[in-house]
Amino acid sequence: MAATVELGWLLTLPQADGAWRWPCLVGALGTHAWLVVSERRRPTIDPRWLMWAAVLIAMAAVAIPPQGSHDVWSYAMYGRIVAAHHANPYTHWPALFPADPMSRHVDVVWRHTPSVYGPVFNAVSAAGALVYRASPLRAHLFYQLLSAGAYLGSVALLVRRRLAPWRIALIALAPVVIAAVNGAHNDVLVGFGVLAGLVLVNDRKWGSAGAVLGVATAVKLLGGPVAAGVVVALLLQRQWRAAATLGGSFTAVVAGCYLAAGGTRALQPLNHASEQLSRGSIMSGLHWFVAARHRLGSLPFLVNPAQRAQVAAIAAAVIFLAVVWLTRRRPQPVELGVVALLAYLLAGPYILPWYAAAVVPALALVDRRTAWIGWSDAAVLQLGYVAATRDEFKLIPGSMMSTRLCAAGELVLIGLLVAAAVTARRHTRAPDAVTVPPQKTKEISPACESRTVGVGR
Repeated sequence: MAATVELGWLLTLPQADGAWRWPCLVGALGTHAWLVVSERRRPTIDPRWLMWAAVLIAMAAVAIPPQGSHDVWSYAMYGRIVAAHHANPYTHWPALFPADPMSRHVDVVWRHTPSVYGPVFNAVSAAGALVYRASPLRAHLFYQLLSAGAYLGSVALLVRRRLAPWRIALIALAPVVIAAVNGAHNDVLVGFGVLAGLVLVNDRKWGSAGAVLGVATAVKLLGGPVAAGVVVALLLQRQWRAAATLGGSFTAVVAGCYLAAGGTRALQPLNHASEQLSRGSIMSGLHWFVAARHRLGSLPFLVNPAQRAQVAAIAAAVIFLAVVWLTRRRPQPVELGVVALLAYLLAGPYILPWYAAAVVPALALVDRRTAWIGWSDAAVLQLGYVAATRDEFKLIPGSMMSTRLCAAGELVLIGLLVAAAVTARRHTRAPDAVTVPPQKTKEISPACESRTVGVGR
């Protein structure tokens, strides 16, 4: 039933507009949460059926044109800048090529912006441009299939690890991931890389884990906090060699990719991007709250958007460090890696709903409290993004409602994340057993570092 509801929600995306988007999304989120809770209490689903459901959903997501975002056209144009115009996407932008048929599809806001994506993704885009050329249909299908492949790869990896069905369902039917596949967002690729890297961390393959996380970061920088969190946990465990191996391989991959893409020139677009602030940021909510009371003068940093973005980045770092301090006696590398990315998604300066697709797959590997906090953050971002387009509700303007909803939800979730760390410090809970009803398999916990079933075996 849950898969049917997810498919129904997905098929309504092109037709649903304004007020209808809200109940459709709430129905999809509620059904997904009900399924995960039911499976945790009483497992009844064969993980292989979840795999087939994911295949069906991926097919539907690719069959529908991208909804909710125009990022796919920026991807396509950056690829053509390399393949068709033989220029560097970090020093050239779409508006410089007005004769290119793909240029007019790029959102006006981003036509004068160089690529902020990693060298690996730009290289994939350049290779894809040789296939889709100037065809918009082939372009969005290329990127949708790429995202769908990463989505199915994540589900298949979890099934192969024989995790509990509720953990597999957490990603296989997650609305945020399904929407990201339809929108062809590269965050799904990052999510697959982060999941694979953390699985290798559980298997204690430090060099391979660092390299995989480095590739994920070279797709989009969202993978960076995960690697940092893992290294911090290893240092707290005094595993110096493991931390050096993972950190060294990660740094070598990321630095090598950016050096090959032009060195410091490839990093210049990120300087401008670091000063941007989205409505989903908690700092936008704080700015609205203070401005509504005409007290901006008491907090000067709220006036300047660049300073607000810097304060938001610092807030995300403080949240992560607070969790590190609370769990310093029993640090878990995978857990802290996920928490590092969650801290950014909860308090970072520029956050969009599909960014959560970078962390949702890895939620299957962590404590259930952390997993639900991550799921809830993804839901808040999605609901806030839908609220921003609800023009039919004149009582509360869309952008204001989006800012209020995201800020309030993120504040609550930050408190829950810190509370979960405090609880974990005081009590040691037994990890959830993995139950696969149709098959008699050995119980395996995602938190264990067992190598009974590993990547590539």
